[in-house]
This record gives sequence, structure tokens and C-alpha cells, in this order.
Amino acid sequence: MGWGRSRKSLAMVALGQVLSLLITGTGFTSSLLAQRGIDAPTAQAWSNYILLALIYGGLVVYRRKKIEVRTS
Repeated sequence: MGWGRSRKSLAMVALGQVLSLLITGTGFTSSLLAQRGIDAPTAQAWSNYILLALIYGGLVVYRRKKIEVRTS
């Protein structure tokens, strides 16, 4: 196994851990808000999906290959 492949694997594990931390934080804040009488699960889920779209959308745009135009 090469160093590049190991780095990719470690990066994937790290991203998974960050995602787990965000999901845990959402559950924690949901319970705190529910204790105070605020019930807004849609708003909290929406913010998670926006963050995921920004992070993974940014990765897709960053890794995209440039379009090559051939002229005759």
C-alpha cells in the first residue's frame, strides 16, 4: 500500500469522523432546544444538508477535470 493511498484512506476516515461529530452536535442541540420548548427539526436538518452540500460540492468542483476543446 503506497503513501498516497494511505493518505486518502486517512482523509476519508477523518471526514467520516467530522460528519459523525456534526450529527452528534445536531442531536445534542436538538435536545437542548426541546428542553427549552423550541421545536425546529426542519431548520436543523436543513442546515446540515447545506453544510454537506457546500463541503462535498466544493470537493467535486475542486477535483473536476478541465474541459479540453480541440480545434481542427
